[in-house]
Amino acid sequence: LVYLDGNASSARGPLFGVSYASRSAPSGEVALDGTAKPVTISIVRARPYTVYVDTLKVDTRSAAENVQGLLEDLGMTVREGDLVRPALDARLTAGLTVRLAKARTVTVKLNGKDQSLYTLAETVGDVLRLLNIEPAAAELLSFPVETRIENGMELAIGTTENFEEDVREAIAPRTVEETDPTLAPGAVRIVPGTEGSRVKHHAVTLKNGVEVGRVLVGFGETIAAVPTRHITGTKPNTATKPVLTTPTYTGPYTRTMSVTATWYNAASSGRPAEDPAYGHTATGNIVDFGVCAVDPTVIPMYTRFYVPGYGFCTALDTGGVIKGNIIDLGFPDAAGNPGWGNPVVEIYILD
Repeated sequence: LVYLDGNASSARGPLFGVSYASRSAPSGEVALDGTAKPVTISIVRARPYTVYVDTLKVDTRSAAENVQGLLEDLGMTVREGDLVRPALDARLTAGLTVRLAKARTVTVKLNGKDQSLYTLAETVGDVLRLLNIEPAAAELLSFPVETRIENGMELAIGTTENFEEDVREAIAPRTVEETDPTLAPGAVRIVPGTEGSRVKHHAVTLKNGVEVGRVLVGFGETIAAVPTRHITGTKPNTATKPVLTTPTYTGPYTRTMSVTATWYNAASSGRPAEDPAYGHTATGNIVDFGVCAVDPTVIPMYTRFYVPGYGFCTALDTGGVIKGNIIDLGFPDAAGNPGWGNPVVEIYILD
């Protein structure tokens, strides 16, 4: 190595001009009369060394100060995992032998998961020991344990793993029915509950990364669910319903309506008696006394009401011409024409 005023140069380099920063050479700078300095040229002699890269022997000469500098002069990069003897910071002495064992890159698929190893392992068995796997435990092994490791090798290893796993499971809240005498009758108030949870302990078995067994072995922490409350009002109804008094019925009713009351029977439907639908109403009942057709938008289906001169009736049927405040009173075929006509009557809604 040639240094010009402490900076790396060459035997053919100019004495003045550009210099290149590098390793510092031994200092020998001297000033003359305080006004000028001499040009200092330093020479560091190269010495002979032997370098083994794995099994390759290289005889070389270098002026480097330590093992790291010697390997850099040879263009060698030392990576983590490489083995160097002596150490990189060891100072060089003429005739020294340096050994560099380059680690090899191995792709290991362990139980289905890939990982890269940069290792000095020499055999597949060494890789297993590096991974703390006993050779007998490797149920899947793509190469015999004595196979030598080569750079770029892909190695598949499969083992059986047994471990415990905790799984937290949600517990849905149940619903409880309650009553509240301060709520109006029929009113409902719902208070949402909250989920609970519990921990299940499982014994799990994996083969080559695939689950092949799971057994429930116990339970851990449990947080109880808070039930959802379904509260129904039961406050007494202080309102008094009006009472209807007739020869055939005496009792309360809800309201009254003025309607036009017509009559019908199964025969008036226009269907022949052999028709399977003969006499059937919209709700599936048979037309008879006490069955009435209504407009459901005016009188809801299944409403019970009292018709003066007819009696009790239940809304069980509809009709194409039964629209608005019109009701059709049912009669059996055997009654013939009851002579009802179509009067306007005041009916009493019972519920």
